[in-house]
Amino acid sequence: MRGIWAAMAAMAVLSACSAPDMSREPPPPPAAPAPAAMRGAPPPAAAAKPAPPRPASAPTRLEPPVPAVQSVPLAPPPASGAASAPPPAPSQMEAALPPPPPAPERKTGWLVGSFGGHRERGLLTEYRLTLCDDKEVEAARLAFRPPPTPRIISEGGIEEELFSGTAFAVPLPEGRYHFCDTAFTSGSDTVEMKRRFAVPVAVRPGMVNYVGRYIGVPVFGRNFVGMRALESAYWVVNDRRAADWPALQRLSPKTMTQPPIDAVPPDEALARPVFWPMIRP
Repeated sequence: MRGIWAAMAAMAVLSACSAPDMSREPPPPPAAPAPAAMRGAPPPAAAAKPAPPRPASAPTRLEPPVPAVQSVPLAPPPASGAASAPPPAPSQMEAALPPPPPAPERKTGWLVGSFGGHRERGLLTEYRLTLCDDKEVEAARLAFRPPPTPRIISEGGIEEELFSGTAFAVPLPEGRYHFCDTAFTSGSDTVEMKRRFAVPVAVRPGMVNYVGRYIGVPVFGRNFVGMRALESAYWVVNDRRAADWPALQRLSPKTMTQPPIDAVPPDEALARPVFWPMIRP
């Protein structure tokens, strides 16, 4: 009996626990969703956040106001043909300075003489002599072409029985000069020599310096086909001042108003085999 009563008591307890509690209020229903916002209406503004507190700083420095830039009208350009403004007057310091002295000028002298060919040995197509100063800088170039007939004489031409040439009068600064280049041409054959040929000739300022007569003498040989051709040449230098003076006066009458200074190189100073005192046999 006791077992039956115990089983019935346990069933009563289980039924009491599973029955709903009618004394409690039911939970409220969920809130209904808000109506949709009208089309085009602005969204509600978010709540403004409070500004952070401003830190303490140094007192503000007042700057002076910056003036506005004013535009200055430019002066109109001067009309065509109008005179330009005069240059500013020099300062007192500039006016007190003396003008710079002129550069010293080298005084000029004249180098005169004659050159050409020897008729008996055969005249060439062209004779050329070049003068250089003591720094090997070309100072003057002389060239002579014999005329086709002795009757045609140039202003400074000299036509003699054995000589056909021309006088020359070259103004040069004071200094020493020498022949640095010479050439002889016969048709298509040319013999040219570049070297220091003779002793330097001195040009004295304001004076006429006569350097002599230079006679070109050709030396002919045979070429590879046996024809006569120019092989070499040389100059014969001598003093022919009396014969050259009339041609020099015609060439430069204002210069030849005083007697010339003898500047002919002596025989022992001539640089052989280019210069000789006489014609070689």
